[in-house]
Amino acid sequence: MRVVAIAGVAGMLAVFVAGARPTAVWETFQQIYPSDQAQRQALDHCFLEDHRFDRFDRAARDMCYRRNPAARGAAAAEDAARMRPNGNYVDLWRAAGQGHMPRNDVRFEEQMARYYHPVDLGRSR
Repeated sequence: MRVVAIAGVAGMLAVFVAGARPTAVWETFQQIYPSDQAQRQALDHCFLEDHRFDRFDRAARDMCYRRNPAARGAAAAEDAARMRPNGNYVDLWRAAGQGHMPRNDVRFEEQMARYYHPVDLGRSR
């Protein structure tokens, strides 16, 4: 019964931390289980070599990346990406909506014409 109570309190604490700082939880999750294939394989390989390998320990992860030559380049690229400033959500959303066409392209102007000059289909002439 005492173990269940401790597990319940620990679960509630984890939910509180995740609710209070979701970005910190997400960043930690991304570091523990990276999206890069080379880094993921390096961490799996380090765990297979030593079952006491701790993914939560940043120094252990960095040492693992240094030992694996394929993950070295990916780790350097990830550090460079982490140093770049993040974009504003509104600006990123607007840029994604603009697409990849240049602003002076005829196709872009034709596509945007329906928003600037919508045709009223319900009106009869």
